[in-house]
Amino acid sequence: GARLVFAADEPTPRYLARMRLADLLLDTHPYGAHTTVNDALYGGLPVVTIAGRSFAGRASASQVAAAGCADMIAADLAEYFEIADRLATDRARLASVAASLRASALRSPLFDLPGYTRAFETAVAAAWAASAQR
Repeated sequence: GARLVFAADEPTPRYLARMRLADLLLDTHPYGAHTTVNDALYGGLPVVTIAGRSFAGRASASQVAAAGCADMIAADLAEYFEIADRLATDRARLASVAASLRASALRSPLFDLPGYTRAFETAVAAAWAASAQR
């Protein structure tokens, strides 16, 4: 408990910068951390998660996969602990994953908001056109 730090609300850039102070984010289960996982990945913080059975339990796994870290998605608790332990004891591997995330975050489709917006606009236009034909 002495190692837990509850941070105050901060402006977004400072909040995101705090992610670099941690070594590894252990996602919650059975409901993932969703936005916090996304923020962690954007900040270059590796995330270990479990692919759950529901939307709320799979969202983090989808984000971790989109960030190119599918090997950090566990199928169950036993594998979750194995992955976390392996990363915690292999500092070189952990540093490599973090460096890779930092280098690719701005190029990742996960963080390409203009690309997402264009794709969403296209999907909405297609849905509208399809409904107009009925």
